[in-house]
Parts: sequence; structure tokens; C-alpha cells
Amino acid sequence: MMTRTLLTLAVLLLALFRIEFIGTPAGSLIRSEAKYMSSGGTFRQSSPRAIPYPSVSLEFNGTIDGVPVISKGSIKAIYAQLGLDDPTETAIGFSNESAAVVPREMSDCNCVPVPHNKQWKRAYVFSLEKIIKVMRNWKGDCNIKAQSCMLLNCYYGSAVHACNDEKEDQKLKCNVFADYTQKVRDGCYIAKKGLSGEAGGQLWDTEGWNIYVINEGCGAHQVGPPVLDLAE
Repeated sequence: MMTRTLLTLAVLLLALFRIEFIGTPAGSLIRSEAKYMSSGGTFRQSSPRAIPYPSVSLEFNGTIDGVPVISKGSIKAIYAQLGLDDPTETAIGFSNESAAVVPREMSDCNCVPVPHNKQWKRAYVFSLEKIIKVMRNWKGDCNIKAQSCMLLNCYYGSAVHACNDEKEDQKLKCNVFADYTQKVRDGCYIAKKGLSGEAGGQLWDTEGWNIYVINEGCGAHQVGPPVLDLAE
């Protein structure tokens, strides 16, 4: 009798463990996998790691100060290889005017804190505004490698990364990243007494890539020295 009772309890516990609870406005299923919801109620799958893909160097093909350049690395790293000052340091003024050449479709935006990466902290708005200013003037094409992430720029503990979820590389106009960073800066803004405020989060494009904006030491994800090639 005791054995049968224990067996029955075990079966019930197993059944309860396998139940999937429905409790979201969108009626989506919540399972044990790492999922998180945008403000619009859409769920996305996420890796439990801070960066879901290997960190690689961004590939840039464009002009800097009128000089054609083909290079790899963050904005800061590319300028350093050219012997130029970090443009983020010298950026003056701030504009939220869109610089995107081709209209794009933004998708889900998830603000810090996000369940899939609870260690993420908000970036400093004063740093983001300088980063955005530089990105708006970034003339050229940026190639984001398939299923990888890359550092776009980092300034005073505030970093912007791009990730490509697709199995193929994607070539984008570099200044499109300014609009996406701006969206996170505006939509995820938190006022802080005595500071310019903080903002952080992750924003997707409908074509399978995203950016994330976090507080981060600026040497954390540099991938070796950038490879520089002055285009003829």
C-alpha cells in the first residue's frame, strides 16, 4: 500500500513539473528555457550567456575624414589605427535626427533589467549621446558576421554591441546603428539624481539582427588589434 501511494505521488509530481503555465498578455507559453518579453508582449528565445554568439571584429568599408578605409574593429580601434583622435572624445553637440539611408523596421525592445541577462546594467546617457553623435557621421558599410556579436563603440563604461542571429552575414549602412541606439536611449531612459540619467536594453530589427546597450568596461570585448587596409 505504501509503495503504491509513493508511486502515485511520484507520478503526480512529475506531471506537475511538466505543466507549462500560461500567464502572459500574449498567451505565450513560459517554459524552462530563457525567454523574455518585449513591451509589445512578444517572446524571444535567448541564450543564458551574456553574449549569445562569439565576439568578433566589426568589418567596416567606408570613408573617414574623406579617406577610403577598409578595416576591422570598433570605431575607437579603427581611428586609433589611423592615428586619429577617438571621435567619441571630440564629439560636440547632440542630434537625434535620423541618419539612416534606408528605412528599417525595428521590432522588440527590451529594457534593462531583462530576465535573460540579469547581470546587464544600464549605460550612462552622457556617454551614449556621444556614441550616437559619432555613429550618425559614420559613412560606409558595416558587415555583421553570421551568428556573431561585435562591439560597435564604447565610451566611459557604456558600450553598444550588434549581434546577428541569421546564418548569413548582413551588410548595413553603419549609421543605422545610431537610430537603434537612440531608440534604446529614449525608450529605456531612467533618470538619476545628479547625473544625466541611464539607459540600457536590447533592440531587434525584423531582419534578424539586434543591438544591445549596456554598462561595460571599454576593454572587455576588444578582439585583438584591428586589421587596417587603406582602400586604393
